[in-house]
Amino acid sequence: MKQKPMGLRQKIRQLRKDIPKAYAVQASYRLSEQVAALPGYGASQSISAFLPFDGEVSPLPLMDRAIQDGKRVWVPVMQGKASPLRFAPWDRGSCMKTNRFGIDEPDVPESDWIAASELDLALLPLVGFDEDCNRLGVGGGYYDRSFAFSVGVPLGQRPFLVGLGYELQRVPQLHPEKWDVPLDTVVTELQIYCREG
Repeated sequence: MKQKPMGLRQKIRQLRKDIPKAYAVQASYRLSEQVAALPGYGASQSISAFLPFDGEVSPLPLMDRAIQDGKRVWVPVMQGKASPLRFAPWDRGSCMKTNRFGIDEPDVPESDWIAASELDLALLPLVGFDEDCNRLGVGGGYYDRSFAFSVGVPLGQRPFLVGLGYELQRVPQLHPEKWDVPLDTVVTELQIYCREG
């Protein structure tokens, strides 16, 4: 019997929150090493990541590494409910504000934001994933709307989409909807999964 996404989301989010802090810190550094070894990382100059929320695995060590490697790092900024995400520049010294969901965003003018299409590499949070790199998000559709333009477009002409999560977030199989944007790769603290084709 297929588990409903809402129940699955709640279950995985709780498992994620229950991860011991020491393990979470170790996992974030392991993720940084794994992503930095991907071919798409070395070729990227403009990278988006996210500020961890609700038990998400932390990409902060990777974000610091990217800046040290001379790359620009961006984080998502939410506009209206039906609008795609935009991305604001980030570094450790950025002034921050909290959006309506309680997530930190850089406090910079809109003129400094960029669109998802301007990124080389996008690191996406996820609630769940399967080995085919299908992504289960929180359910708002923000990332799917933002990267819908990339479906069917060859790599090199769009951002390389990488999901970040813990291994315990892997599920046997997801059944994506037509609007769900598949990832190119999912990286966990234990393994790298790549989509075929």
